[in-house]
Amino acid sequence: MPGCDQLDTGTDPHLRDILDEVCFRDCYRLRELHRDGLLVTHAVDLGASFGPAAAMIGELWPEATIDCYEPSEARFPLLARNNDAFSSGRWTINNVAVADTTDRELVGFDGDRWRRTPWDAWAMMASLGPTVDVVEVECLAGRTVDLLKIDVEGFEWGILSALRNLRRLPKVVTGEWHFTNCLSALHAIFEPTHTFAFERPGHEPWGPFLAIAKPCR
Repeated sequence: MPGCDQLDTGTDPHLRDILDEVCFRDCYRLRELHRDGLLVTHAVDLGASFGPAAAMIGELWPEATIDCYEPSEARFPLLARNNDAFSSGRWTINNVAVADTTDRELVGFDGDRWRRTPWDAWAMMASLGPTVDVVEVECLAGRTVDLLKIDVEGFEWGILSALRNLRRLPKVVTGEWHFTNCLSALHAIFEPTHTFAFERPGHEPWGPFLAIAKPCR
């Protein structure tokens, strides 16, 4: 099986930056989780892009099955090609966005040039194509998920809030937070059950986070 450096990134130079960030700088701390002994038989990748996180998960946990969701019509064909090369039948790829549609204000925004209102987020989502509600996603609502990677441009808040309400927060959630209001909301979601750590590597209102379930007492 090819290595992550052989993922098809097409002609968009930004995807090479994503490849570097995910696979070589390991922004989601997947190698650290593997070293710490996390066992993964089923993973979910929300915002899979062209497949870098899925490819890493597959390398680190070769027996894991991975459900990938990517709504972008530009990136999904790359995900499909990389699925053929990397998955050995272990990826399930879905060309849809996942969101919590019960409360459209549960999205990240900062009131500034990045995103002025929650409605900007929904306009962006509508432009991407089909959307499935998180409660309709069988792999999240009806199966055990060992590892959830989530990077969905500020929709993390609503999705993770819905999973908490379903009592389906995975043991480990890694991803990227977007916008300060969403960051504080994620802290509140995880605080009762998970240890939550985040980074803010630049001036932009987003960065990586990691949440790990607290030991049972």
